Amino acid sequence: MRETSESSDTPIEREGLESTIRQRRLTPEERDAIVRKYNEELLTPHERDAILGKVKAELQASDNPDRTVKDCKGHAMTSVEGENLVDVTQDRRDSHFASIQMPEFNGTRIESYGQLESLIRKRFPGLKHNSHFGEWMKRAYIYFEVMSIFVEEHPIEDSAISKIARDKGISTYAIRKWILKGGLPLVFKYLNEVSKNQQSARNIRERLGEFQSAERVRKRLKEIGMFESINLWPTAEKQWTNLRLYYQALPFLESGMLQCDIDRRLGLTATKTKRWVDGGLPWPVRIVVEPNSERSKIQSGRLMVNIHEFKMDGIVVSSSHQLRALITGHYLGLAMRNDIDSLISDFEAYLALRAKLGERQTVRYSELRKMAEELEISVGKSRRWAIDGEIPRICLRIEQVALNKRLVAKFRERLLFQSMEQFSQLMNQLYIAPHLEKWSNYSEIEVYLAKYYRFLDMYESGMSQKTIAEMLEIDESTVYHWTRGRLSKALYLLQRFPRKQPRENRKWLPTRLDGLVFSDYIEVPDRISDYSEVIEVFRQLQMNPQDIMYVVGFTLSDGYIQLTSKTSFSLRSTLSQNYDWSKLILDDVSDSLSSLGPSRVLSIKRSDDNIWELANSSPLFVWIREVIFGLGPDETKTYSPIKADWILTSSKSARIAFMQGLADGDGYASPAAQRIGIGSLVNRHLIRDLLKTLDINSVLHSKGVEIIRHEDIRRAAMLPLFKNATGRLESLFELCDMLDARPKRKRFTPNEIELILKLREHGMSYDQIGLHLWRYYGNSRNKSTIGRIIRQNQPESKKQS
Repeated sequence: MRETSESSDTPIEREGLESTIRQRRLTPEERDAIVRKYNEELLTPHERDAILGKVKAELQASDNPDRTVKDCKGHAMTSVEGENLVDVTQDRRDSHFASIQMPEFNGTRIESYGQLESLIRKRFPGLKHNSHFGEWMKRAYIYFEVMSIFVEEHPIEDSAISKIARDKGISTYAIRKWILKGGLPLVFKYLNEVSKNQQSARNIRERLGEFQSAERVRKRLKEIGMFESINLWPTAEKQWTNLRLYYQALPFLESGMLQCDIDRRLGLTATKTKRWVDGGLPWPVRIVVEPNSERSKIQSGRLMVNIHEFKMDGIVVSSSHQLRALITGHYLGLAMRNDIDSLISDFEAYLALRAKLGERQTVRYSELRKMAEELEISVGKSRRWAIDGEIPRICLRIEQVALNKRLVAKFRERLLFQSMEQFSQLMNQLYIAPHLEKWSNYSEIEVYLAKYYRFLDMYESGMSQKTIAEMLEIDESTVYHWTRGRLSKALYLLQRFPRKQPRENRKWLPTRLDGLVFSDYIEVPDRISDYSEVIEVFRQLQMNPQDIMYVVGFTLSDGYIQLTSKTSFSLRSTLSQNYDWSKLILDDVSDSLSSLGPSRVLSIKRSDDNIWELANSSPLFVWIREVIFGLGPDETKTYSPIKADWILTSSKSARIAFMQGLADGDGYASPAAQRIGIGSLVNRHLIRDLLKTLDINSVLHSKGVEIIRHEDIRRAAMLPLFKNATGRLESLFELCDMLDARPKRKRFTPNEIELILKLREHGMSYDQIGLHLWRYYGNSRNKSTIGRIIRQNQPESKKQS
C-alpha cells in the first residue's frame, strides 16, 4: 500500500499542498495541521522536508521581502530581494529570528506597563470610557511580559511561540505578530488617534477666541440682531441643538475620548463629529467667529435687493396672463413647450416675491427665507431672484428665443436661396446639375434641405432642439449642428455660388473643389458654335489659349475623363517611361492646368512596364468632354467621333496647338517608312480636314491618317507637328533631311547595288535598307526604288522561287 501511494498519489497531492498553502491565508495552526496530515498519510520524511522547506521560505519572503531571513544558527537563507526564498540549511526549519520592538509615544520610549498606565491617567483619561479599554490594557500588560522575555534578538521555534500563547491565554497569531513582525497592541494605535484629536481641540479653542461657551455665542448673536433671525429659520431648533452639542464635544476631545465614544455619548453622527474635528463650525458659531466671510455675511448681514421688472419687446410684463398672450403672439414655438405651464407658474412666484419686497433696498436672509416659505418656493431660488438678480426660466427662454431669431436672420442672409423653389431655379443655372442629380442619395439631400428650411422657421419661433428633431424626424445632433451654423449638404456644397444670373445661353460651372465646396465659378455655354466662345471660357480661367488647346488635343488622344467622386471629375493620362519625353508631356499639361489646382504626376512601377501618371480633378473636364468634344452621356471618345467642327474655324495657332497635343499622344514619324501620321481611327476625318486647313494633305489609313507627300511632310515639320515628343520630332527632322538629300538622278552605282543586295541577304526589309543607306552612307533612297533594284538584280533562280 505504501508503494502504491508514493508512486501514484504523491505528485498530485504534493502540488495540491503547495497551491493550498500559497493561495490561502492560513493561521499557523491550520498550516501545521495540513502539514501534519500530509506527513502521516503520504510523504516520506525526505519528501516532507523538501516541500515544507520550500513553502516556508516562500511564506517568509512574502511576509517581509526586504529582510534577509536567518535560520536558528543565524545563517542567511536568501540574498535576492523579491525572489522566492531558497533554504540553504536543511535542519530546524521551524525556527525564526525573534525581534520585538520597544513602543514609543511622541518620541518617548514606553518601557513598562506602569509607565503606559500613568500616561493614560494623566493625559488621556477620556480613553477609559471605551467599553474595550480593559481588554486593551490586558493585552498591553501581556505584551510587556513577552517583551521582557526577548530583551535581545535571538532565534525562537514555532513550538515556543505556541507555548507562550497558551500560557498567556491569547492567540498564537497575536504572539507571532508581536515577536516576528514588530506589531504593537491596539491601545498604542488609539493613543496616537486621541493625541491628534487633542491637538485639533486646541486649534479649535484658539480659533474660537472669546467665544469659548455656548452662552457667550448666544449673547453675541443677540447683540448683532441675529438671535431672532435664526429663530425664523426652518432649521432653528437644529441650529441651537448643534450649538449646545458642539461645546459639549470639545471637553471630551480634550480629555482624549475617542470620536466613536463621543458620538455614542452625545447621540451624534460620525460624519458630524468628524466635520467638527476637521474645523467645521455650526452656523451660530460661524456667524460670530467669522463675521467677514461671504457665507456669514449672507446669513447675518442685510443683503442688497436686486430684483427688477421684466420687459418683453420693450413692454413691461406685470402679470402671467399678459406674458402668456405675448408668448402666443410672438413665440408660438415657445408656447408649445410641454413645461410652459410650469414656467409661467414660476413667473407668477417671481412677481409675488417682487411685490413682497416692494421698495426695500435691503433684506435679511432670515426674512427672505420666511417669504420663500410663504410663496412655497425654495430658499435658493428666492435668493437668486431677490439678491443675485437672476430672472425666472421663462424669461431666460424668451431672451434665448430672441437671440435665436437674430441668429436665424444671419443664417438667412448668407443663403443663396430662401426656399426649395429658389433652389430649383438655381440648379437650372448650374451646368453640372444633371450630374449631381444622378447621385444615389440626391433625393435624401433634397429632403434634408427642405427640413433645414423648416428648422429655420421652427427655431426662430422658440421650439427646443429636441422638439424640432422629433417633429422633423431627424437626429438631435443634426439640429444641434444646424444651430451652430452648419449648413445642409446642398447649401454647403453651393455656398460660393454666384449671386448674379448668368448671361443668356450660359450656365455657371465651378472649376475647383475646395474640400466639399465648389468654387471659382465661370460662365460656360451649353454648346460651342464658334472658337471665340472657347476663348471666352478659357480667358475667365486666365489660361493661355494655345496651352489649353494643346491640353484638349492631348486629352483627345491619350487622356481620359472620369467621375472621381460625387462632386468632381478627373483628367488622367498614363505614358510609358520607356520614352524620355513622356514626363515632359505630362509636366507641360500639368503646368497648363495650374489654375485649376495642383496636378499630380507620379511614377508607378509595374511588372511589365513603368509608367508616369497624370491626375487633375476639376468639374471643368466634364464640360470639355460634353461641349468641347460634343460627346453624349453614352458616348466615349474611343468609339464615338467627337463633334468639334468649330476647331476647323479656330485661329491657326489654336489649330497647331491642338494638332501638337493630338500628335504628341497618338502621332508617329518613321524615317524608315518615310511617312508620318496620327493613329486615331475614330476621328480620322476630322484630323484630315484639320491638316488640310494647315495646307497639309493626308490620306486615310487603316489606323488613322498618314502624311506621305514630301512637301506635306516638310510643312508638318515647319509647324512643328510635335511639341514635347522630342523623339518623334527628331525622327521628323531626320526624314526631312533624307528627303532633301535625295538625288535628282535615280541611277544606282554598281557598288550601291551590291550593298543593297547584301543587306537584303541579311534579312533587312526595304525600309530598313533605306534607313541603313542613309545613316551609314548618306544615300537617300525610297523603298520603292530599293525594291525595284532588288528585283532587277536578283538571280533567275531566286526570282522563280
